[in-house]
Amino acid sequence: MKNRNHAKLPNRPGIALRGIWYLLLFLAVVSLSLFFASKLLFGAALGMLLFAVLDLWAAKKEAQKFSGIQAESSKDSFILTLKNPPPSAKKIFPSEILFTARLRNLLTGEKRCESLSLTDGKRAELSLGDSCGKYILEGNSLRSADLLGLGAFTIRTETFRAAAVRLPKTAKTEYEGFGTGMLDLDGSVYDEYRAGFDQSEVFEIRAYRAGDKTAQIHWKLSQKTDTLMLRQGSLPVKNALLLILEAPQGKGKQGSQAEDFPARAQRAAARLFSLSESLAEKGVQHHIGYLASDAKTLTITEISGRESLTEHAGAILSSPLYLGISAAELYLQEKEQWEFSHVLVINDEEIREM
Repeated sequence: MKNRNHAKLPNRPGIALRGIWYLLLFLAVVSLSLFFASKLLFGAALGMLLFAVLDLWAAKKEAQKFSGIQAESSKDSFILTLKNPPPSAKKIFPSEILFTARLRNLLTGEKRCESLSLTDGKRAELSLGDSCGKYILEGNSLRSADLLGLGAFTIRTETFRAAAVRLPKTAKTEYEGFGTGMLDLDGSVYDEYRAGFDQSEVFEIRAYRAGDKTAQIHWKLSQKTDTLMLRQGSLPVKNALLLILEAPQGKGKQGSQAEDFPARAQRAAARLFSLSESLAEKGVQHHIGYLASDAKTLTITEISGRESLTEHAGAILSSPLYLGISAAELYLQEKEQWEFSHVLVINDEEIREM
């Protein structure tokens, strides 16, 4: 996220510059009125002084009755407006609201800080960064500045906050393992290491042991071998496929990320969303695992179609990849809680089977 001003603001002179020019003009009028002993110029100076006082008074009143800033998210930006502004026609001395906007990307850790301004009936557009991710906008240090730029008054109000999601660019993606029998997209999937109750799929045939269910005895084979043989069924795996969003490889400690890390995090997210979309188009239900916002646990979300992927995009793109914590390692620590027959780890460089 480059540190540059993206806000589209009214084309007006800087506030400080306006104030300086007005003071210079006022001093010039006063000097000329004294030099020429002109009552007309002296009256003009008094008028300018009265205008400045009223202008400052209006800015102070605006600070006292300020109702807040409204922030709405669009596809690529935040739209900022004043909440319930009074009709501009009723304001002889319109004030300008100044504030500091802080924008951060929860996925990449990028941050940006900008000074913005708003007036009645106008809006500011603050664009998101180039990276995909969930963006959080916070604004504080609000002040009400007068029209002439002579002063600004602090607005006592709570920090406003808004969120927006920028989705990664996706492309049709296939994983070669799907074509080599790793995953039967059209049939049932069974646990490779544990027996179960489904007798339609044989897990193993072994000798009968005390305590085994007699209903599982393979009578024909037992007669042939003259030994009681047992036919064990397979265990269907409901959650067949898990995609894990992994932090880019070679990530250092927090605060020491490489300059290209945002681009690498974006590639990892794009790979994940591309593969998930391709699976959803085939009607394949799957799950996505990602580092939770607390950076301590793994969150696993079921994806039943493109709609559910879009629904959960904000949470997935809030995963703090910039911390460099391995979601795959967290999964291994919690593996016993889940029943996935296939796990794919996706980072910026590859898609690999765990």
